[in-house]
Amino acid sequence: MLKPIVSMNQMAMNESIATTCCYKWNGVSVTGSATVLHGGKLDVNYHYGYYYPETNETVKVSNGWMNVGVVPNYEYKYRVESSANLPYLCGGDWYDGDAAITKWGGVELTDAGKVAWKIKDPSSYYKKVLEGYDITHKGATSAHYKWTSGNNWLADHTAVQYSS
Repeated sequence: MLKPIVSMNQMAMNESIATTCCYKWNGVSVTGSATVLHGGKLDVNYHYGYYYPETNETVKVSNGWMNVGVVPNYEYKYRVESSANLPYLCGGDWYDGDAAITKWGGVELTDAGKVAWKIKDPSSYYKKVLEGYDITHKGATSAHYKWTSGNNWLADHTAVQYSS
């Protein structure tokens, strides 16, 4: 696909600041929509954290635990804050060190496993909390903001909002 040839002049002091930004928000708060000022599109990437339930978001789950099909009981909840000594899957069952936590292909806890573990899907068990987001401007068709020298505005970059 051919892109149009665009000529840019240095912005004069009295020109709108909107010519330097990636998008303008039309609306109030979360209701509304964005107008992309220099072509392309905006992509939003959300960042989530996971927390052990019933801890008022004080016990954060480290990433490794999101792939483990067993979770520690409440008394052992602080284990999820570290990825050290994660349970591992072997032959369809979960193990903690040398001790088997589950049996029969992971469908039942062993007697040793009943003391400290529950069989749970981590993505539905842990509390998912939005921790932030970033907006990327992709496919810009003209130079703007600090991306004006050469063709560096063609590369994907962090979007900058115009606020009036």
